[in-house]
Amino acid sequence: MILQYKIFKIAIIGLFTIFIATLGSYIRAENSKNLAISFRYLANLNENKAARGLIFDLNTNILAKNLEMYNLYIKFSPNIDLDEINNISQRLKDKIRIDYIPNDEIEEQKDILLSSYLTNHDLILIKDILEEYSDTLYYKKISIREYTNPYEFSHIIGYTGLVTEEDLAKGYTSDDTLGKYKLEKQYEDILKGTKGRVINVGGVEIEEPSEPGYNIYLTIDSTWQRSLYKILGRESDNLYAAGAAGVVVDNSNGNIIAMVSYPGIDTNQFVRGIGINDYNQLLEDRRRPLQDKAIGNAAAPGSTFKIITAVDLLENGIVDGNTTFFSNRCMGLGGGYDFCEFGKLFYGEMNVVRGLYKSSNLFFCNFLLRQDSKGEIDKFVNLAKLFNIGEKTGINLEGEIAGNMDSPEYREDYLGLKWFVGDTCNAAIGQGAILVTPIQMAMVASTIANGGVYYKPNIIQKITDNYGNTIEESTPQVLKNIPIQQTTLDLINQGMSQVAYNPEGTVYYYLHDVPGNLRVKTGTAEAYENIEGQQIYRTHGWIMGTFEYNNKSYSFAFHLSYGGGGFYIAKATQDFVNCVYSNFSGDCL
Repeated sequence: MILQYKIFKIAIIGLFTIFIATLGSYIRAENSKNLAISFRYLANLNENKAARGLIFDLNTNILAKNLEMYNLYIKFSPNIDLDEINNISQRLKDKIRIDYIPNDEIEEQKDILLSSYLTNHDLILIKDILEEYSDTLYYKKISIREYTNPYEFSHIIGYTGLVTEEDLAKGYTSDDTLGKYKLEKQYEDILKGTKGRVINVGGVEIEEPSEPGYNIYLTIDSTWQRSLYKILGRESDNLYAAGAAGVVVDNSNGNIIAMVSYPGIDTNQFVRGIGINDYNQLLEDRRRPLQDKAIGNAAAPGSTFKIITAVDLLENGIVDGNTTFFSNRCMGLGGGYDFCEFGKLFYGEMNVVRGLYKSSNLFFCNFLLRQDSKGEIDKFVNLAKLFNIGEKTGINLEGEIAGNMDSPEYREDYLGLKWFVGDTCNAAIGQGAILVTPIQMAMVASTIANGGVYYKPNIIQKITDNYGNTIEESTPQVLKNIPIQQTTLDLINQGMSQVAYNPEGTVYYYLHDVPGNLRVKTGTAEAYENIEGQQIYRTHGWIMGTFEYNNKSYSFAFHLSYGGGGFYIAKATQDFVNCVYSNFSGDCL
């Protein structure tokens, strides 16, 4: 049997060798035309486009869908006439938009794109011209993305776009689209699906159907998202801010419920190809609409950082609930330099709770100086890093930056500077070289609300195939447990509560009658904005905190770029929480 098998194997190899040799002789003998015909006969491949996967919100509202449209072409011919092309273009121009730019020459062997993204209605408008030039004109069905809330979700979902030469080398074709930004780009491999094809082998057609892309379900509630976008946008515009950002997180699992960067961009415009003039307008807008301000822009946090300073001072025994400091407007730091309360106001006797709700600069400066004098400033720095200050939160969305944590080592290694007492006081109140993103501060608030549990922020609820089968489902991930004593948490929560509900609290004016058991901290960060070549003194506005709704706890951080202090951004908190409690009635959406 073994001998027979070997003889059979040798015979097969021999026959295959003869076939290859014969085929080679045939190919060499035939001209290129016959070769092309023969190849098409052996294997004629026609691709069937795959439907791109859809994107939904938390409540299965569709956010990104596919729209069928058409591209109109003129067939290439060796006898093609430029005058005829221009004549057809002129006739079509009265009925549809024309993309074709008249040229002195025609690219060899390439059909000419006359118009793109035509609707069924457009085709009806030019029906007579299509019939008249049926041997010359043809149209091809294409599928493009359409976004239901383009501005609100622009820096989460992103957009698709046309292929480049580099994409063609990866197997895409000229009429494909692919993800260019954010989730559309990140999840391109699972969203694009698998193309089908019809294979003609020896005159027999074999169809391999296309497989639609997977669907993505977000943790974002589109109602919360649209409302927060509107509210932050309104405050930004009213205060002539350079944009705004906000993040809301579910404290039970780290899921992001809303994440806004204002202003957004019209992603539907990008899908179809934005014009150079429109793009330049976006580049020149001082509000930076192309930037994701929620995770990709860092600024000094101001007094919101006093939450971290308070945890440090309490956990390291520098202060306790009974420790006091008398604040008399300013304190000297030596060398003729004074460090002052906001507006040089007189605050009087301060403890850690009153220091939080009055937002005393001097209380936190004084006691962090004591810690520094003991050679323990590294404890403050390390605690801040536990809260991921200067580190990415790890959210599963491209474009996150780490910000920065100020420290003696940072000053020396990166700036070549020494650390002075003024640096200690600036760090205590979130100034100096400390830079944070809104998502970082939302996660700080969430970690305090969770007693030290730091969840990995998540924006993907689940991924399913076209039949509804779950391919991947998110589960809460605890990144770290920061050891914080209950007495520390109680004092900080008490201070944050009184920011909203104590008549002396910094934003009592806006928040005293807002439901939800608010616990918040505001921040005003000094900064300079470059306006027409001049450095203009401005301030960033921050607010972070926690509220409760429908037996759940949510944390948040809102930021106004160059929009005034934390007092002003509190109006957005008032409006948003009231909208949540009113089920987004009235002027919420």
